[in-house]
Amino acid sequence: MLENESFTIPKASEEEMLEYEIRNDSVQAFILDDSPIENQTTRAVYSSYCEFCLREGMQPISNIELSRQIKRKLNLDISRRTIQGEKVKLYTKNNIN
Repeated sequence: MLENESFTIPKASEEEMLEYEIRNDSVQAFILDDSPIENQTTRAVYSSYCEFCLREGMQPISNIELSRQIKRKLNLDISRRTIQGEKVKLYTKNNIN
């Protein structure tokens, strides 16, 4: 403690804390499940997310909040495109570094 001027957190505690955060953060758990997000429509991602939550016994958040968190956690934007005559919103890479 004197050398670092702070407490040293044991690795086991860090791992347990990470696991706790994942269990209580349905969006982070969904992302870590390697669910496809980039270049997918917001509607398709929300549907997959809700299915994931149901399967894992988690409470899904709203579509709007899911979009906010995905944009923040994965540094993605939402782009409006027309695909086969239908206007859709896609998660795309954020070009701002």
